[in-house]
Amino acid sequence: MLISQRARNFFVRSGGLAILFAWIPLHCISFHLSFPCAIVQLKNMCCLSIFSQLNKLMSREPADQWNKSIETHEITIESFDGLKLAGTLFLQKNPTDAWMICVHGYMNNQSKLLPQVQAFYKQGVNILTIDLRSHGKSEGVISTMGEQEQEDILAWINTLIAKYPTAKIALLGNSLGAVSCLRAAGNRLPSNVKCIVADSCYNSIFEIVTNASRKISNTSELSNLLISFLKNSKRKTTVEQLKSATLPILFIHSKNDVVSPIDQVNTVFESAPEGKELVITTTPHNRCFDTNPQNYLNWVMSFLEKHGIPPEPTQNPMQRL
Repeated sequence: MLISQRARNFFVRSGGLAILFAWIPLHCISFHLSFPCAIVQLKNMCCLSIFSQLNKLMSREPADQWNKSIETHEITIESFDGLKLAGTLFLQKNPTDAWMICVHGYMNNQSKLLPQVQAFYKQGVNILTIDLRSHGKSEGVISTMGEQEQEDILAWINTLIAKYPTAKIALLGNSLGAVSCLRAAGNRLPSNVKCIVADSCYNSIFEIVTNASRKISNTSELSNLLISFLKNSKRKTTVEQLKSATLPILFIHSKNDVVSPIDQVNTVFESAPEGKELVITTTPHNRCFDTNPQNYLNWVMSFLEKHGIPPEPTQNPMQRL
């Protein structure tokens, strides 16, 4: 219980910012090591004291009301390791082959994507939103920060194609969702997937935690433990995973991002395949759409159309659910 007590002291001394940055590596540790008491206690502290309040403050009532006025279908699939994963289809009234799979960020869920969904749906695109494992309505105890989520993304793609074989798909991910999509791109994705939009991505959890620890005082003992663990883990970085990628990628990132600093996306961008584009903003982490939705919409739709996803009616009406 020594680690648990140290962790408690860490949270008390460091406040909400420390909780935000420590949550990521704690998930990673719980995936590889056996600190059940400490991890459960830390999760309870984080959720109840900080993130439950943030979720209330960040609710999206207008989007929720809009959601009820269109055709949606909740669906579930099973992951490769037997987890039940949840998603929602937003179908156009006029059938189209244009699709987006939208993936939320860390400590979030698909409901937080509704403002984006609303904007892109009005452009004539079908949309699938998903809850990543251990988020929202999906099963799972921990997040693996893209390691297993990339397999889940592939499972969702295959499920969509099985139902709509002529679908032309763009992946749009936010933060952890962006990394999960980029890691999936390193695998052999079906030809239906035409491009990726990566909003506020990062290269390495180790680099993120190291950067965060430098900004938090009086936490050297726990920070060094977390950094040492992540440094010695054998997780591939996003750059390493992208070596075999071929899809064009639009990166959207803020030069003022303190969670994933601008050098993170610069590193990933350099390793991306041909057809890549980079848009730099000045917003907080993962807030590019919230701050300037019209510009965001223009950037993304222009990129999609450039890579073969125009929101035009299909010649062969899609099968309806």
